[in-house]
Amino acid sequence: MKHLFHKLASSFNAIITLIAYLYRFILRGTMKPDLASKLSNGKDVIVLGNGPSVKQELSHMLSVSSEIVVVNFFACGDYYKLMKPRFYVLSDGFFFSKKPIPDKAMLLYNMINDQTCWEMSLYVPYWSRKNVDWKKIINNPFVKVLFYNDIPYCGKYSISRLRQKLYNKGVATIDIWNVIHASIMIMIYNGYENIHLYGVESNDILSIIVTSKNQVGFIDKHFYDGEEHPFRMWYKENGKPYTMPDVLYKYYKTFLTYHEIAEYAQSRNCKIFNHTKDSLIDSFERIN
Repeated sequence: MKHLFHKLASSFNAIITLIAYLYRFILRGTMKPDLASKLSNGKDVIVLGNGPSVKQELSHMLSVSSEIVVVNFFACGDYYKLMKPRFYVLSDGFFFSKKPIPDKAMLLYNMINDQTCWEMSLYVPYWSRKNVDWKKIINNPFVKVLFYNDIPYCGKYSISRLRQKLYNKGVATIDIWNVIHASIMIMIYNGYENIHLYGVESNDILSIIVTSKNQVGFIDKHFYDGEEHPFRMWYKENGKPYTMPDVLYKYYKTFLTYHEIAEYAQSRNCKIFNHTKDSLIDSFERIN
């Protein structure tokens, strides 16, 4: 009887998980993401995070033959025009979830428009079309805006065979918690066999601070920062600050997703290499 109860409970949870995915997909997904055809010209691709260690790698990157992926505010730095990345990925709702678009986000879009003189694909979530008129925002003929689905279908109650099919078609994905998650998955979809990660320390958990007012934050470090690194608080989508349990849960989910990415990459015969010194990511083969 106990076994039957657990079986029924698991079946019920699997149905709820699937319904939740379908509901999200109807609201913000597309059956035709821009991931169906192989866009890559080679077997290798480099994904550049914005961690401090990238600063030591940038001059070396100028001589590599592999295509390069950059993220977030990379275009605001000095190396953007020199590196000429093939792909640019955004995933944080900050860039497109508010009207009007924040000034800092508009600064990035203007930098991309003004500086890009080579063919580049800018990947953004499909749902961003509801808030952003991409034809107006990105008016550079060299930049092609492409859309990906960021709707998760994962966890212990997702159906493994269905999950694999949905991932392969790009209509579902892992639970994306940062832009590196999104970038790796997109490059797997695009058919790359080897993905090389740089600047993905993911170690800001080591700089967590709780202030005298019980505000939880961390020291925000990027390669393009100067000597001073600001204290930054975490906020939820509703504007409320994170608590310590919230922060630790965020990191738990972030690192769990890396392991799920590694599992999916293996099913696609894709190898992922982490070249980042002092990275806390333990899911991929290390080269450093």
